[in-house]
Amino acid sequence: MLGTTFYHGIIRNLIVAFGTLFNNIEITRRVSSGAAAQTIRVPLSYGPKQKYIARKEADPTLNVKVQATLPRMAFDITTFSYDATRKLGSTLQYTKVHPTEAGKVIPVFVPVPYDVAMSLHIMVRNMEDGLQIVEQILPHFTPEFTVTLNELSDLNIKRDIPIVLQGVNKEEEYEGEFSAKRVLTWSLDFMAKAYFYGAVNNDGSKVIKTAQTDEYVVEGIT
Repeated sequence: MLGTTFYHGIIRNLIVAFGTLFNNIEITRRVSSGAAAQTIRVPLSYGPKQKYIARKEADPTLNVKVQATLPRMAFDITTFSYDATRKLGSTLQYTKVHPTEAGKVIPVFVPVPYDVAMSLHIMVRNMEDGLQIVEQILPHFTPEFTVTLNELSDLNIKRDIPIVLQGVNKEEEYEGEFSAKRVLTWSLDFMAKAYFYGAVNNDGSKVIKTAQTDEYVVEGIT
């Protein structure tokens, strides 16, 4: 089983698809009259929410204060769990006609379903910035949003993957003493209904064109 090397890039494609959903969010800061004073595109990166990582990315020498990096967003994968409710028959296969050898197909067994938990972290200095970002996200999840993932390019298999919003939490942290500047963190928890494929038999297998059935007559049974 483990002697065949393969890699379909499904996790990588899922990360890219998830990040694409949130990579174009902007917030507008206004003056007391209500006029727009500043528009900021919120940067997005892959990684955990700890603010020291955001600080290191913005200034590896740590010469710049961390507040210069906010607002910003980060996301990461947290857990994988098998989903038996979406399981298909283990012996079923997807096939594609072999491009060079007549009478052969390229098969792969049906994929294995997994729930991939992902978290999006929004880090801001003030409540208004956080509310603007969250309100641009929530209306699109009811509670799921579907993205199309190119799961298996060898067999041209694409699938609509639901990404389900499961919860929203807010935390408030302070740098140093309580009187120091605060960091508001919104954490949005998602679950992607993904599938993972095994190795593809690129050598191909012959197509079954005939089947033989033997019939027997058993005396005494009508």
